[in-house]
Amino acid sequence: MNEVRTGSTTLTSGEITWLSAGDPHSPAVVCLHGFPDTAHCFDDLLPALAEAGWHAVAPWLPGYAPSAVPPAGDYRLAALAATIAELATAVSPDRPVALVGHDWGAGITYELCASRPELVSRAVAMSVPHPSVLAPALLSDYAQQKRSWYMFLFQLTGIAEIVVGSDDLAFVDRLVADWSPGWDVPRSYHDHITDALGGPANLAAALGYYRAMFSPGRAAASAPEPATGPITTPLLYLHGVDDGCVGAEHAGGTRPPVITGEYRADLVDGCGHFLLQEQPAAVVARITDWLGAPPH
Repeated sequence: MNEVRTGSTTLTSGEITWLSAGDPHSPAVVCLHGFPDTAHCFDDLLPALAEAGWHAVAPWLPGYAPSAVPPAGDYRLAALAATIAELATAVSPDRPVALVGHDWGAGITYELCASRPELVSRAVAMSVPHPSVLAPALLSDYAQQKRSWYMFLFQLTGIAEIVVGSDDLAFVDRLVADWSPGWDVPRSYHDHITDALGGPANLAAALGYYRAMFSPGRAAASAPEPATGPITTPLLYLHGVDDGCVGAEHAGGTRPPVITGEYRADLVDGCGHFLLQEQPAAVVARITDWLGAPPH
């Protein structure tokens, strides 16, 4: 059952579509992509996790087609984590899940580990450090502020949609090239991005993640509050040495104080921001080694 399949379910925020591999009755690993990725960024990881005995599930995040655009338009981390908690319960009603998160998926992973630790057995985060590390860098590190300039552009509602959406999302292609300067990006990667973000509502949703990050008051007041407690879940953090999005100097050499459980941070040579696409064998091996055999 190691072949990759497509499935979906309807949650409170709308329909979520996913790729999966492995026995649906096995313990689950939920794999969460970021911007501008899709569930296909885990194409190499899903069969490997299935081979190790896991049921691996990689959803398209809310707003990324073919998953639905949430009607409330709430993209705060707390709301996104609540959606993934609902998904985790749907695919694994009787046991906690493991989490693997890249970029925005890493942020959701931290949030869910802090807010619902009973749902998560082990976790891997990649390419975006914990907010307690990233937020100070955005406020005080000029080198990181230059790398993160696109976040500030994304705050310009209407203008950002025109800039990012023009010329078949060429802006996104240039971001990817800056973030992973040594990666020869295949055409299929661009096609997956345009499938997910080519529609105006989907692109606005992806930009909405960044707008909620800087202006959390925009979202509905009914959403859960962000978690502030410690992370006790065993956590592996991976970061590319040549990452052009978040500098490797912020890669977690010092344990973030909020992470109180088992923790390891590793730099991965020979790649930038998109670890699983650039060094799939090495990164898959580190993830499967960290997660180990699924519990029985």
